[in-house]
Amino acid sequence: MEINELLQENHVLLTKLEESQKESLKYQAILNAVNTPVIAIDTKRNITYINSFGSSLAGKNPDDLIGKKCDSILQTHDCVGGGCATERSMREKKPCSSETFSKIGGKEIPVRYEATPLIDNSGTVIGAVEFVLDLTETKRALDEVNRKVTYLDAIPTPVLAVDNKFIIEYINPAGAAVAGMTQQEATGKKCSQLFHTGQCNSEHCCL
Repeated sequence: MEINELLQENHVLLTKLEESQKESLKYQAILNAVNTPVIAIDTKRNITYINSFGSSLAGKNPDDLIGKKCDSILQTHDCVGGGCATERSMREKKPCSSETFSKIGGKEIPVRYEATPLIDNSGTVIGAVEFVLDLTETKRALDEVNRKVTYLDAIPTPVLAVDNKFIIEYINPAGAAVAGMTQQEATGKKCSQLFHTGQCNSEHCCL
């Protein structure tokens, strides 16, 4: 091969390498913009990548966490309880998820994490990517809803909520008892099927 051909081939390889590096930096910038931890690990659970948000929660720089075990950062109940969805995703070669509690950042919070296995061209699992969602606000909202439902359930007179087709979405025990049903039996029925008032199915219905 002549020197000019070698130089040309070398130039092509360098160009491809430069393009690959630019592409890698672009994806890294996208992941760093995500406001939730994104972590890549190898098959031994060593961190090979962590985005800026994840490292900031751990109080470290991303480079300081490369090579660390992921459970040393996330510290979830699954990590010590044998229910790790990330290990399961690598074992079963499919996405897996779980809800648990994490001590990332030193404070225990409810989280949901999703894991997807990394598989090379030969079909071999080489690791996994996981991202973690903070469920604190979701859990707080659910707790608030459950608290209000408890209050409604305790009211000794019928209380119900219907959709725009008058299908019962919620009824308290007192309301269901009037109809001789359980809450579960009454839910999903039209309110007119339960109460049979003179105003049901007419323009005089207060609903």
